Amino acid sequence: MVSGTAGAFPSTRVTLPQHFKQNGYLVLQTGKIFHTEEGNPRGTGMPPQQDYPHSWSEGCSMADVNDVANMWGCDKVPGTQGCPVDTTAAGDPTATNTTAALCDKTIGDDAVAKLELASHLAGTTGRPFFLASGFRKPHMPWRFPKHFLEQYPAPAEIAAALHPTMDASVPPIAHHTPDLQSQGGGDPYHALNTSLAQLDRLFYYASATWTDSQIGRVLDRLDTLKHTDDTLVVFHSDHGWALGEHGQWQKFNNWEVGARVPLMIRAPWASKTAAGARSSTLAELVDVFPTMCDLAGVGMPVGSNQLDGTSLGWVLEGSRGQGKAAVLTQYPRCPLNATTGTWITDPAQMWQNNWCEFVDRSEIPWMGYSLRTAEYRYTEWAAWNGTALAPMWSSLAGVELYDHRNDTGRCFDCTENSNLAHVPAFASVAAGLSKQLRAMVHDGVSAQ
Repeated sequence: MVSGTAGAFPSTRVTLPQHFKQNGYLVLQTGKIFHTEEGNPRGTGMPPQQDYPHSWSEGCSMADVNDVANMWGCDKVPGTQGCPVDTTAAGDPTATNTTAALCDKTIGDDAVAKLELASHLAGTTGRPFFLASGFRKPHMPWRFPKHFLEQYPAPAEIAAALHPTMDASVPPIAHHTPDLQSQGGGDPYHALNTSLAQLDRLFYYASATWTDSQIGRVLDRLDTLKHTDDTLVVFHSDHGWALGEHGQWQKFNNWEVGARVPLMIRAPWASKTAAGARSSTLAELVDVFPTMCDLAGVGMPVGSNQLDGTSLGWVLEGSRGQGKAAVLTQYPRCPLNATTGTWITDPAQMWQNNWCEFVDRSEIPWMGYSLRTAEYRYTEWAAWNGTALAPMWSSLAGVELYDHRNDTGRCFDCTENSNLAHVPAFASVAAGLSKQLRAMVHDGVSAQ
């Protein structure tokens, strides 16, 4: 996140689409690319408004996404976040007079239309195009065509979380409490009702499958327009999503289930690896910008716009590139005493009311930094100096260490149930990772 004046990027920064525009591309956008809500005067540390005009070719962005592709409220199945909707096979609500369009159908329609426009201009002028499509589901509420439930078993057959409550070895500040109290859950130590949890997981799966179908529409149109073999395609999510593991729902955490995202890249002219191949290379989303520049041959930004990430092009080319030894994630915590309006100071209670989304960066009390290596995840929750905008390592609300050496790939977050940070056998591992984490954070902050 680039923090600056609320509602605008700093004028010295160049965004990913803006960089491609400066290199001669027609740059189009649909859906949620930049964030959609925080561009109001909520403080100088908040993210900018979604439709950063300098990023897009004139008239080629979906301005005011929330007006045309809103995540509309809906009549949820009682006790859940799901609301299946009666629609046509294409995903258009049958009760059009009372039911708003599904947001990702609107975004999918717009993406296909803009792709057709870009293809036509590419054919007549030779101008390359860049299309960013920001689909919104499976963000809550899980609103999707009802017939997508037919692709899954009955709710009672949906597997619930293996560890539906948080282990006592984990520091309370690691947990974020979503608005699930009315569903019988809402804290780390009391699991959501199993039947409701199964329904929520089912609705999440169906919602994700629905959005996958809309992404498929765009890729199918790319194929029929005969651009599949000359187009770089990058697919990724913005964050992970917890479905009850550790008693955690939603995002807002530094666990594997919140920090790990899908990342798929296809560059037909560069790939020397088999289609569908997987890589164990550690990567971060900051690597997407330089990777796209590298694979598209547009060159990297210069001057004050040096990038934090590194290109992953060597992975696709099957060469022996130098991967990262570790990657970083960070998440703030703002545990608030709702009665006094002051920050909670008792570490045992720091799982409560700790949402920071609308708290200015200078006022955040705690920051969690998480280091992921090929073998471990290590996290420290440090007091935050809002004046210096830096962690105070001498004051920690919690430390976590999880062993990923025996991951099966089937439930990567399940291996993070038991915190090993204070287990004597892992003392030297924790000490080494702590030193590595602090050095990486220091170097990263110093480079800004």
